[in-house]
Amino acid sequence: MEIDKQHLEEAVRLIQSQIKVSSIFKQLNSYHLSVERGDEKIIHCPFHVDDAPSLNINDVLGKWHCFSCDRGGNAIQAYKSLIFLDKGIKLSYADAVDQLLSSIQSRGDIFFTTVKKNNRFNVDDTFTVKRLQKMDVALKVNMNDIAQWMKRNNKCSFRDIAQISDFMMEGMSPELILQYLENIDTDSKNQRENTAITAADLLSSVDW
Repeated sequence: MEIDKQHLEEAVRLIQSQIKVSSIFKQLNSYHLSVERGDEKIIHCPFHVDDAPSLNINDVLGKWHCFSCDRGGNAIQAYKSLIFLDKGIKLSYADAVDQLLSSIQSRGDIFFTTVKKNNRFNVDDTFTVKRLQKMDVALKVNMNDIAQWMKRNNKCSFRDIAQISDFMMEGMSPELILQYLENIDTDSKNQRENTAITAADLLSSVDW
C-alpha cells in the first residue's frame, strides 16, 4: 500500500506532540522505573536481560535509547518494537502510526484516519479542512457537522463532501442534506456496510 507522505509527516508530528514515550512503555507493561532525573527516566530494558537498568527515556525530546543493546528511537518506534515483543505482531511503520493516531482524541485539523493512500476517509488533496472552514463563513453553516456525521457513520468520503459543498454553493441547504442523512435506515447492518452516499444520490432524492 502506497503511503501519503504529507499525511505521514502530519501524523508523526501529532503523535510526537500528544503521546509520551514513557506512556508507550507503561501501556505495554514494559515500564519498570529505576531512576528519575528531571526529564530523564532510566528503566530496565525489556528487549534483553537487564540487571542494571540501561534504557533512557526523555519525554521532552520524545526519544528513548538503551545503552546496552543500542535500541532506540521515538514513540512510534517504541510502540512498533513493544507490540512485536508483547504480541509477536510485526507492524510496519505506517501501521504503527495509524494505530497510535486512532488513540488520539484531539486531532486539531487532522481529519484523515490513515496515512495510506486510497482510503475513503483520507481528505482529498483539493478539499481540506480549511476549505470547510471557508464554507462555514460563506454559508453561515457548520459544514464540519456534516463532514463528521458522514465520517462517523461510514457513509461517504471527503471527496463526496467536496462535491456536496459545490452543490451547496448552488443553493442546496445544509438542513436538507442533514435531513436526508438522518432519514437513512441505519438499522440494517448490510445497508450500513454497503451504502455510500454520493452527491448524485442527494440531488436525485431531495425534494427541491
